[in-house]
Amino acid sequence: MKISKYPSWIFLITIIFVFTFLLNIIDLVTDWWWFSELGYSQIFIKSLGAKMGLGLVATVFAQKFLG
Repeated sequence: MKISKYPSWIFLITIIFVFTFLLNIIDLVTDWWWFSELGYSQIFIKSLGAKMGLGLVATVFAQKFLG
């Protein structure tokens, strides 16, 4: 009986993805709490929006000119 190696790789990649995603979410929530405690939640929202917008522009630029 031959056991495929693919399920172990898929499991490993899934675990790495989940931990990376979870660490980013924890960092985001921690920053949200800190800005909220200081009364600067609007600055956090604007900063997050700017980062998302810049990421979108960079993604579209890379897709247009590199793809």
